[in-house]
Amino acid sequence: MSVGWSSTSMAAISLLQVILVVLGGPLLVGLMRKVRCRMEGRIGPPIRQPLLDLRKLARRERTRPEHASWIFPLAPVVLVASTLVIVIIAPLLATDPAFGWCADLFAVVFLLLLGSVFLALGGLDTGTAFGSRTSSVRAAPSRPMRCSSWPSAK
Repeated sequence: MSVGWSSTSMAAISLLQVILVVLGGPLLVGLMRKVRCRMEGRIGPPIRQPLLDLRKLARRERTRPEHASWIFPLAPVVLVASTLVIVIIAPLLATDPAFGWCADLFAVVFLLLLGSVFLALGGLDTGTAFGSRTSSVRAAPSRPMRCSSWPSAK
């Protein structure tokens, strides 16, 4: 930790970061949807619509495929937990990270990949063609990398 911040103030800043990301992320998505709808000449949904959708999804009954193992219910938990750990250790509001500079870029990339891998494994664990296809599409890059010096095959 830095010399200027006490441990309680760093914990408070980390908690404030988590609250801002949990509320600000969906609100930012809602704002982007609203702007896009306005540009297309439509009214669009309210800005708080993603928060309302999350509340509705949180109230739903938990379902689990018949042949799924322990990975399926664990996958979303690992994804959310790894994202929250990144939010806690990243210096978004403070000038120094909450856990010092030991939480570097490699740790952040590892945590992001950990959540993505568990989400893909959770989709593959369902044993259905739809879950397997969706997981493989989400894991593959959206556009293949192409070097500009290579001739394109036509």
